[in-house]
Amino acid sequence: MNDQAAGGRGYEVATGTHIGLVRNENEDYLGVQRTRNGLLLVVCDGMGGHRGGARASRIAVETTIADVEEGSGSSGELLRRAVMRANDAILQEAVRDGALKGMGTTLVAALLNGEDAVLANVGDSRAYLLSRNGAIERLTADHSLVGEMVRRGELSEDEAARHPRRNVITRALGSPGGIEPDIYQCRLASGDTLLLCTDGLHGLVNDAAITELLRRRPVAAACDALVERALAEGGTDNVTAVIALASSADEPRDAATDPPEEARARRRPRGLGLIIGVAFGAIAVIAGLIVFWRWVMISMEGRDTVKRDSIARALQQAVPPDSSMRIFVEDSTLHNDSARPRNGGSPQSGRDSQAPHGARRDSVRPGDELHW
Repeated sequence: MNDQAAGGRGYEVATGTHIGLVRNENEDYLGVQRTRNGLLLVVCDGMGGHRGGARASRIAVETTIADVEEGSGSSGELLRRAVMRANDAILQEAVRDGALKGMGTTLVAALLNGEDAVLANVGDSRAYLLSRNGAIERLTADHSLVGEMVRRGELSEDEAARHPRRNVITRALGSPGGIEPDIYQCRLASGDTLLLCTDGLHGLVNDAAITELLRRRPVAAACDALVERALAEGGTDNVTAVIALASSADEPRDAATDPPEEARARRRPRGLGLIIGVAFGAIAVIAGLIVFWRWVMISMEGRDTVKRDSIARALQQAVPPDSSMRIFVEDSTLHNDSARPRNGGSPQSGRDSQAPHGARRDSVRPGDELHW
């Protein structure tokens, strides 16, 4: 998917989600929406059992998108208000349906406007920024028991990843009494990559591996690789990722292309090669005619072997003056295939793109006559 946020910054977005190898239902939910207030990315990880978790995460995504679309104010104010209303919507749904009591969800969201990115976070879903120079930065702080222990210096990151209570959340949507999201701001330069993901990814794939996989292009391949890596590491939870690659408005990108150097190689104009080929063919024909004519002239001048009069008579019999010779061309069609489109997608992103396909025909066709 290619999109452009307000302010002239373009973004290539890829999404991926998987139920994992252990769970019976995917309680994660994601949303990517171009709103009148910017390009909005949302990732949620639901909690609350078979029905509750999936319902809570979907309510959170849909409410956040709708509120950002309809709201006004700064990006930070929009996101803060939208997340708080998503919390209220989850509580109201639990009151309406008693079977959903206690459901909740994490949330991480990014609202992109030009170079400016504003993020909101509740729970332990994360946002990462991979700069174009290859350095990765975690933009959000986990609202979890081990996250707080790491911030207090009681655990290292490696110890937190193996801690038996690493899944205990200290803040989530669906909490009575309201919720306050953390709000972050950053700027995205052309070539920077933003990743939003649930703990089903970052809990199994460390930051170094995430960095290496994010370096792949196109972003769709990187997104698929991240999900596949989490599954290879056990897939003990639902896995969800959303990637946004920033590019300037005057840097058009294919929705799914190879690395830049390969894409440039494939996009060299084939029409130029066709013109060169036709030109060389014409030169070869002219050269052949010149050689033939010189051979005829030399032969005509060879008085010791053949008389001029007999050669002239032979030529007049072969090609009478003011007549035509019909040249039958079996196939003179030249094809110019444009780039093949990438197909793929995820349940909620739609990444398909198409390129035109056509053919070009030269000036000589079957049945044409060439007059000499």
